[in-house]
Amino acid sequence: MKSVNYFLSIVAFLLVLTVSAQEKLKGNRIVATENRGNFDFEKIEIGDGVDVLISQGDETTVSVEADENLMNAIITEATNNTLFIKLSEEIRSKKELKVLVTANSLLSQITIKDKSDITSNSTLFLDSFTLNAEGDSKVSLNLDVIHFYLNNNESANVNLSVKGEEVYLKANKTGKGKVNISADKVEVITQGSSSLELTGECKSLNIKAENRSNAKAAELETEEAVVTCSDTSNTFVNAKIKLTVSAINSSEVSIY
Repeated sequence: MKSVNYFLSIVAFLLVLTVSAQEKLKGNRIVATENRGNFDFEKIEIGDGVDVLISQGDETTVSVEADENLMNAIITEATNNTLFIKLSEEIRSKKELKVLVTANSLLSQITIKDKSDITSNSTLFLDSFTLNAEGDSKVSLNLDVIHFYLNNNESANVNLSVKGEEVYLKANKTGKGKVNISADKVEVITQGSSSLELTGECKSLNIKAENRSNAKAAELETEEAVVTCSDTSNTFVNAKIKLTVSAINSSEVSIY
């Protein structure tokens, strides 16, 4: 009786796998481009592993490049001033799946998750801008902003070039990032095994590293720096005029 129940369990499991595989879409490898038109948005939220290429222009537009039979599964819709880019069905394989977005200078926030990817093909000129990156997502952006805020969480990987007056960077969990900076003021918080590698120049730098995190700013030249390091974290700093350091609980601060 036990062997029969075991056999039935195996059959049921295989049936579930088969049904699940059948529910996933497979691209027909015939790539098409679809113009989704103009959207009103100041924020973008990207999920479900979609790749996005963003540029800047006077009008806000969206188009999709993908296998033609996958077009209906790629959702681009604007609600409450937010452009949502996601999938309505899981896709098993495809030749192409990319959403091309043109944003204007009113863009204030991008949230990206679920192994999605966003890249800019030119510099984005913005006022106050927030980037929320999480869930194994990848980000590569060039930014010219007044105020920039980064929240880098949950194994997201960011590669940024940021020019601005004030830059605020926060990495948590296993978030990783490389940021080239040209700014007056930079504030950095790293937590929970995260790591940020910073290059460029600024006038003032404040770093708080804790919970086994790494803040590598040896190649970020600053006039003044304040560093607080705790809980076996590691910090690298390069201050030319004034440096204030606090390191506790087996943490290390390397001065260049």
